[in-house]
Amino acid sequence: MMHNLERSALVIASLWVASCGGEGGAATPAPTFQVVVDASADVSAEASDAAAEQPEASPDAPVVPKRKVMTRNPFGNVARSANLMLDGDFEWLGGYTSQYPWLQISPLIVSFEAPAIVTGAKCRSGLRCASLGVGESIAGIGVITHDPSVDVSVWMHLPTTDCELVGVSLGACFQQSPVQLVTAASPTADADGWCHYQSSVTPPQSTPCVFVSNDATEDVVLVDDVVLEGAASSGANARSLRSPGPRHLAAVERLRAAARDFATPKPPRRPGADPTEFAGDLP
Repeated sequence: MMHNLERSALVIASLWVASCGGEGGAATPAPTFQVVVDASADVSAEASDAAAEQPEASPDAPVVPKRKVMTRNPFGNVARSANLMLDGDFEWLGGYTSQYPWLQISPLIVSFEAPAIVTGAKCRSGLRCASLGVGESIAGIGVITHDPSVDVSVWMHLPTTDCELVGVSLGACFQQSPVQLVTAASPTADADGWCHYQSSVTPPQSTPCVFVSNDATEDVVLVDDVVLEGAASSGANARSLRSPGPRHLAAVERLRAAARDFATPKPPRRPGADPTEFAGDLP
């Protein structure tokens, strides 16, 4: 039995020495494995299957762009350097100007106010354009000209393709005189939804205004790139053969009333009075 105990102790000691790996006590390095990859194997099977699910594009198929890049001049349509409008692109219209180049009236209120402005890629020229609500009308002020005829150009973006639902005309800003209709170059809008109104008409002898009214649409329309400049023709046949509709004519007279009220000089304020009120009882 003693012989068996000595043999067991000798085996345990041998195993302990082997596990220590020598005098330094360093651990036995872990076994390593070598992975052999067959170069002929198809390691991109999943990618090939995904590509097979997508049909090959035809060389005649139209290319769908991911985005559109456009360039805009912040000063508007500067190419029309002879434009007689004070601000045909709505780029200078703001809440801190003392003189507004555009007037607007709403369906229920006859008073002066600046039109709502939209900024961004929705506009046609420059970075800003006017937003005209249902039943609203605007008048753009121009410079008096002695040309026998003028070319009027207005671009409008409508919620429908029917360009006949709005009214555009040219006439005197303040006097009650006939206005001349500016007709649409095409009865339907272009591919981008814009309607172009263009006519050669006889200008008034006083301050001219371009009148625009949202007569029959049920949504907001955009107005931009308004140009008034001398025409190359003699003006003998410049007068429009068509007359504006009754809604547009009523809007013109309301705009004229608002323009006359705004242009009328107000009496001075009393000393120490509220600066927002005008005094009418001064001696």
